[in-house]
Amino acid sequence: MSAYKGVPVTELLQKSMSILAQRHRVIANNIANINTPGYQPVDIDFDETLDRALSNRDVFYGRTTRSRHIPIESHRPAVTGQIVQPRRGVSGVDVDYEMGELTKNTEMYTIYGALLKKRFQLVANMLNNLR
Repeated sequence: MSAYKGVPVTELLQKSMSILAQRHRVIANNIANINTPGYQPVDIDFDETLDRALSNRDVFYGRTTRSRHIPIESHRPAVTGQIVQPRRGVSGVDVDYEMGELTKNTEMYTIYGALLKKRFQLVANMLNNLR
């Protein structure tokens, strides 16, 4: 975490959890398309996306002026393609790999959530002791 020196811990944990939630949806989409012929799985590069989110590189803001406009997020995830050779007539999704990535992603999200919860508990305790 020394690469994120100067970044508030709460912001780092919140953005990390947001990116992990996006990655969870991407992996679940890969698994959902296991029987889609020719489908190529994608993944989110967590480190690159977090770096961009924290340094505000490639950030753009959009606003909707009509009710039918699609809202624009404040940052885009860095999506990378996983190199997989699809079998004939079948998608390139390796369900074992995707389930492993889903498990790792869930564990990271749980850990960051626990750290964020602990951070808020420390602040609450500090404020209660000021009374």
